[in-house]
Amino acid sequence: MTFLIAYQAHGEWIWGGEMRIRGHTEKSGDNEARVMERLRLRLDVQAIIDEELRAELRLASGTSNRSANQTLGDSSAPGAPRRIFGLDLAYMEWKPAFFAKFDLGKIPQLHYRPGASSILLDENISLEGGGGVLDYTWLDTWRVALAGGSVIVRENYDTYYSVANSNNMINWAQVRGQWQAGRYRVTAGGGFFNYTSLKGKKFSDLVNGGTANGNTTSLTGTIANPYLAREYFMEGFIPLSAVDLSVFFERIENHETPDCNWAIWSGMSLAHKTWEAQVAYAEVKPDPVPALFTNADLAGGTTDARGWVITARWKASPNLNLKLWQFVNRIQASTVNKEYNKTYLDLSASF
Repeated sequence: MTFLIAYQAHGEWIWGGEMRIRGHTEKSGDNEARVMERLRLRLDVQAIIDEELRAELRLASGTSNRSANQTLGDSSAPGAPRRIFGLDLAYMEWKPAFFAKFDLGKIPQLHYRPGASSILLDENISLEGGGGVLDYTWLDTWRVALAGGSVIVRENYDTYYSVANSNNMINWAQVRGQWQAGRYRVTAGGGFFNYTSLKGKKFSDLVNGGTANGNTTSLTGTIANPYLAREYFMEGFIPLSAVDLSVFFERIENHETPDCNWAIWSGMSLAHKTWEAQVAYAEVKPDPVPALFTNADLAGGTTDARGWVITARWKASPNLNLKLWQFVNRIQASTVNKEYNKTYLDLSASF
């Protein structure tokens, strides 16, 4: 009631949403291609309470931890039933100063993602916990940002013995610096993501229906390694006469395994008014990150994979986009090295 009174006196509503229809084709090895139609719907509302405080609620289709897609005609729920529309974001954001913000609840990701990288965390994952960003610019040339947070994956309280075991968390921090001269920009930084207490857990204990998806398993089928991912990245933006060019590189290393496991994401993008295109190469060893949380699109959401991601987007109007994705990947790269290709065609409308 206090919140509602304060809001009615000082705040405003901001409504928004997005609907995306996706044509999806994928082919693995010698198997026949699978063709699907998928839908994603998001509805968002923000309450701007005052200059320092806002709250956001977002609902989304789907049930996966790293996808809001709903497959139409899904064989697990055929006959065009009502589809699930559930809680995607629900958090408060406090801005005590122009360079600081802090989020608490079911929050969006706050770390910088060079070239839209999703290797550390799939971009669709909403986190449960808290985080903050300090972002300061001076002389219109230099910018420094420090971000960090702690979010929970699974609570491990033993109700039978009334013992509080170590929870599974993602504790993370990232720092970056940026130099800018006119429209030219160079950004560089690094950080760490500590996925705590995973070793010895079942994959399905952490995500419903979770499997190894390329990660190393123990003889009993549990997670074999700890995961402390260290990240290093650089990104440059260069305005050319006709287009804007971006180049990016990210490397992720996990030294908690017997041999260092690493991943890279590198590429370039071009943009001009109503269109943009990107070409990127990714290579992911078996254990730089937990496959349960990595990019669900690249190589089908697995580690021990490599390949190319090519995208092209055309902005038909301010609220209507058409985007083509092409994935030319290899899965189980260290063993059978199987071909895995996917094509998406997305029609997205925002409102």
